[in-house]
Amino acid sequence: MVNIGLDLLQIFYEVAKLQSITKASEVLFISQPAVSQSIKKLESQLGGTLLIRNNKGITLTEEGKCFYEYVKVAIETIESGTDEFDNFKGLNKGVVRIGISTTLTKLVLVNVLKKFHTQYQKIDIQIYNGLTSNLISKLENGSLDIVIYNSELKSQNSLTSFSHCFVYNPEFYKFKKPISVKELIKNYPLILQDKQSNTRTQLDKFLGVDLKPKMEVVSQELVSVFSSCGLGIGYTINCPLFLNGLKIVPIIEELPKTSIEIMQSKLLTFATRQFIKTIKEEYKSI
Repeated sequence: MVNIGLDLLQIFYEVAKLQSITKASEVLFISQPAVSQSIKKLESQLGGTLLIRNNKGITLTEEGKCFYEYVKVAIETIESGTDEFDNFKGLNKGVVRIGISTTLTKLVLVNVLKKFHTQYQKIDIQIYNGLTSNLISKLENGSLDIVIYNSELKSQNSLTSFSHCFVYNPEFYKFKKPISVKELIKNYPLILQDKQSNTRTQLDKFLGVDLKPKMEVVSQELVSVFSSCGLGIGYTINCPLFLNGLKIVPIIEELPKTSIEIMQSKLLTFATRQFIKTIKEEYKSI
């Protein structure tokens, strides 16, 4: 097989398409002698004649016509691929696959998505909700581009942080003075996220006990809902989004804070890089 350079094929393609060495040199921004030399080099490598020069321009030989049809497909395919790559690079095409809990979706992601979509409307966003451990597994096997999660440890990739609190419906419970966490968990029914959640893991670790709540739910939103119903004392992020008329239990101790972290794939698309830049800029300004 003859190893032919792409530059020679590109020159032949333009000459054959335009049927003129002069016009091809203008399109390619190289001199006519350089075009002629390239055609001769290509013919030499192939071991045959591709075109015949005459007063009216050039005429492809039968072999040249056949060769041109194959070169045309190759060059136009490469050009299409280059255009597609430019669309990705110019953020006119692409997808960002985000793994995140339903709680953090509402807490940290919604406003960023609005801003990002306003600027890059042709980028598709795919949201996958689930437990952090499952989402990280998907990130590691290439099914996700980034994972946003909460952690007790703050890193250089931290977006922001929130404190936690115990909440209650004042129609069902009364707290006239601060109470210790140990007294609270001993005397009141608790509504907590399940043991697989990061929030629950951090709380159990902070207290040094394996808590036995009255209710275990899958999200912070449900903690808020059932606390509003008076079913118990909920443990949630100290944020207006999850309070909804609930009161914060006055706790003597300082409760754990949670850091919102972002973990990214090693192979990032142009769209994902821009999304990470957008979300970091959003929380840097807070």
